[in-house]
Amino acid sequence: MQGKMFSPNRIQIINSEIKALTPETKEKMVDKILYYNEQLQNLSNVFSPKKDSDLLNIRDEMMAHLNQFLYLFSFDEI
Repeated sequence: MQGKMFSPNRIQIINSEIKALTPETKEKMVDKILYYNEQLQNLSNVFSPKKDSDLLNIRDEMMAHLNQFLYLFSFDEI
């Protein structure tokens, strides 16, 4: 995204901090993943589907990984 435009203002629009966390429970972990997934979905409001399809594609891949993680995380330990 940094190379997409030369203006530093573009990055400041969606600047947020993600901290490494160790949730105490499985439910808190799922809640955090769902929160991050929602934040990624909200990028649709920031980027243009025509001009930024490359960035939205990367976003979609990240969301797919989060959804896969949630699916696999839903299984009980064997």
